Amino acid sequence: MGALAHLLLAAALLGVAAKPAAAQSDLCFSQLQVLGSHNSYHQAPPQELLQAFGTLTAGPLLAWQYSHPPLTAQLDAGVRAFELDVTGTPLEAGTARQLG
Repeated sequence: MGALAHLLLAAALLGVAAKPAAAQSDLCFSQLQVLGSHNSYHQAPPQELLQAFGTLTAGPLLAWQYSHPPLTAQLDAGVRAFELDVTGTPLEAGTARQLG
């Protein structure tokens, strides 16, 4: 390896190698913004379930009646932050305990 190659390797290892302009800015993390979705995977409940709630679906449960596109479609649309509420069922919790 020649002297120039050694110099370039040393510069890269020290973080002195050329960086994109965005990486050289003084941008703080709190200044970053990305497009995100809340309850990113949410799908509206089936009509049969909503009908079981009767008149509540026109009031308190109205906000529950929406669907987001699949995560891949959201990514294609530019979404870069997802909020996913991951919960387990009692059956899953028992399985996790049994497996260690």
